[in-house]
Amino acid sequence: MRFRPFLLLLAGAFLASCGSDSITGPESSATIEGTVNASGVMTALAGPTAATSNTGIRISIVGTNLSTTTDGSGRFVLSGITSDHVTLHLQRTGIDATLDVSGLAPGQTLTINIRVSGNHAELDDDNNDNDDDNENPEGKQCFAVGDKAEVEGNITGKAAAAITVAQEEKGSFDCVVTATTRIRHGNTTLALDDLKIGDHVHVSGSGLGVVGGACRVSADEIKLQ
Repeated sequence: MRFRPFLLLLAGAFLASCGSDSITGPESSATIEGTVNASGVMTALAGPTAATSNTGIRISIVGTNLSTTTDGSGRFVLSGITSDHVTLHLQRTGIDATLDVSGLAPGQTLTINIRVSGNHAELDDDNNDNDDDNENPEGKQCFAVGDKAEVEGNITGKAAAAITVAQEEKGSFDCVVTATTRIRHGNTTLALDDLKIGDHVHVSGSGLGVVGGACRVSADEIKLQ
């Protein structure tokens, strides 16, 4: 009898461990990757070699312990993001700037390019690595990252946190559904499960550019027509 409490504690610890694993896998987090362009800002390395202006910029997510540093090409990857909206902090000698990024979804990899100078940072759409891919398969333009997006058409596909909407003469768009997305039919609030293939919907939100070869939109509101 004296060992029973100890065994119960072990069982509780095991169950708690299993529970934590279920919410920290890669399918429950997002990734931001891309490049930083700090044109005109130079930093010297030891010796006669000078680093490029894009090297060694520390990028962290405000309010978390997630951070990384740009490589020699200014590239970076930040994984394990569990929020749909984050603030990036870019820091190095001569650089101390922040940039808000929204529309993240579990399992998503968002590719962005950042232009930074001093205490100012902004998304650099002109030099986006995906510029050649900004045309969807039907040859129509995708919404750039952060642009206001409006999509209307029939639902042609569904996933755990997204719907695919085919808009006449503009092609298909993957519309990401987050915890803050409003789904309604008139004044009636709906859930994602209430939407069916073939339903006609109007989606409003913001562009996420091209992800995995598809035009992607972060949905603020989905109205069933």
